[in-house]
Amino acid sequence: MYPLIKNGSGVRPIAVGEVLRCLNSKLASSAVGHIAVEHLSPLQVGVGIKIGTEAIIHAVNILLGNVENRRNNVLIKVDLSNAFNRISRATIFHEVQNIFPLLFPWVEYCYSSSPLLFENETILSSAGVQQGV
Repeated sequence: MYPLIKNGSGVRPIAVGEVLRCLNSKLASSAVGHIAVEHLSPLQVGVGIKIGTEAIIHAVNILLGNVENRRNNVLIKVDLSNAFNRISRATIFHEVQNIFPLLFPWVEYCYSSSPLLFENETILSSAGVQQGV
């Protein structure tokens, strides 16, 4: 874990995942990608859809590039809170158990008890998820 100094005061711990955890997570995700698409489409195209996020970027660029569309459309990107750090693990466990039961043992293993060790200190991690995989 690497400590970064926050603006003002305090330390933001940045944990670096293990290679095997990342590899297992990618393999598990690819095994259930088609199920994710069934549950998340059409509202979310970043999971299980090849170049889904890239398609969104191109669509936004087309809308913003057309002068006539600028008068009739509004684009708002809002990030009111850091969802990765605030999401409830109990909710994640519940949803994974219901939608992706084959992934549940892995998700439970990764997030049930994940203390972060830094020098001589242990920081308990009880909320949020790791970004990326």
